Amino acid sequence: MSVEKLVVGLGNPGSRYARSRHNIGAKIVTAYAREEGLKPCRLSLIKAKLWQGKSRGREVVAAFPTTYMNASGTAVKRCMTKHKVGPQDMLVVVDDVHIPFGRMRYREQGSSGGQKGMQSIIECLGTIEFPRLRIGVSEPAGEEMEQYVLSPFSVDEEARLLPLVEAGVNMIKMWIENPDKMSHVTSNVAID
Repeated sequence: MSVEKLVVGLGNPGSRYARSRHNIGAKIVTAYAREEGLKPCRLSLIKAKLWQGKSRGREVVAAFPTTYMNASGTAVKRCMTKHKVGPQDMLVVVDDVHIPFGRMRYREQGSSGGQKGMQSIIECLGTIEFPRLRIGVSEPAGEEMEQYVLSPFSVDEEARLLPLVEAGVNMIKMWIENPDKMSHVTSNVAID
């Protein structure tokens, strides 16, 4: 069966990064794959954790690149090629320090915003024209950017993380079901 939609959650592989701010995209896409009952599949050349199955009546592949954030584009391009999915049928879920924690923003296209995983995808695909769901992790307060995004959420943020993940999963479902409806969704979705 041909794949209709690809959902990619960005992050870094390994337990060291699993709870980091940088991995919120991967966390949401993994939760989505589990909730929708997508089955794990193995394609070693793609360098990603993959799940596939029916979601909202469509054949979907969910992916978490295991190439590390800065090289995400390689895995994404391979996955798109393997499953014959165009940029308009791929949703990238990614952390964004320019959005307050507890909010998310959907865009049909745009720049990387300084996010290195997004930049890698843009460079590998040669286009900015693919949908993305940016998950707010807030800006660091006096901390180095790299250290901040690679560190775990604060205790206060952890307590509010589950509703944020659930909201992200619901946004993915909405995009799978009817991408045209997404342009009518407010650009900032508050969960608190």
